[in-house]
Amino acid sequence: MSSNKKKKEQLSEKKHRKSIKAYEEKRAEELNQQLERARILKLVRMDRSKIRSCGRLVFNTPPDDSKHPHYYEDIPFHCQDCGKHEVWTGTQQKWWYEEAGGDIESTAIRCRECRAKERERKEEVTRLKDQGLKRARKERENK
Repeated sequence: MSSNKKKKEQLSEKKHRKSIKAYEEKRAEELNQQLERARILKLVRMDRSKIRSCGRLVFNTPPDDSKHPHYYEDIPFHCQDCGKHEVWTGTQQKWWYEEAGGDIESTAIRCRECRAKERERKEEVTRLKDQGLKRARKERENK
């Protein structure tokens, strides 16, 4: 016959194992729900090891931390310049954040056409600035 102390320890151990099992089952169910949602919504899986902000890794927590996103979702927005309704897809976000190294706090504000126009405008400004600097340099050399 075992003592009351041993019985209490055995019960405590049994409760602990049961609570761990319940937690693991709940977590597995949550993960299954996330995967099902991702499949239905066609979400793009996030590689958190590549996400950076100001050159620092953003997600240095374990990948199962449920406070942070695991997938990129399509984000609707209106173009800042022309007002056209666009959708920033999960695939585009994955490329921007993980491949191009875009800041995690940034988001799309212009449609493709307006981004191309803005890029051309900036290139023209840079070209004119360089021309002005060359002209000023020549004027200084001629003095």
